[in-house]
Amino acid sequence: MSITVHPLFERLAPYIKIEMYARDGGHQKPRRRIELNSQLMDKDLLQAALAVTVACCACGQAISPFRPRQKGSGERAGPPRHVYVAVACDLATNLGCSRGTAARDEYIRIENRLKQLAEDAR
Repeated sequence: MSITVHPLFERLAPYIKIEMYARDGGHQKPRRRIELNSQLMDKDLLQAALAVTVACCACGQAISPFRPRQKGSGERAGPPRHVYVAVACDLATNLGCSRGTAARDEYIRIENRLKQLAEDAR
């Protein structure tokens, strides 16, 4: 199931941001990073997001699409400050899932759904 049809997606949409990340693809073809602005979120909503599971867009295995980014010492108590959105298995589980066309298509679907929700809000 796509994260875009998950019941929580519309509540999370205002906190999802798409960042251009030129370090991988350069300025000609930058990669997009999809981040969850967790610092602005209510703690309960953040915990609900971190508990979400969906199917990997490539192989169908259950994954957590909202993942804390490994920053800092990791020994701080409290909610994670940096959360990213992933649509496929993590790299340690299956590198191919995150590098294929299914992942690319799902990221495009997320972008399009966010644009649609923003237009509907106007």
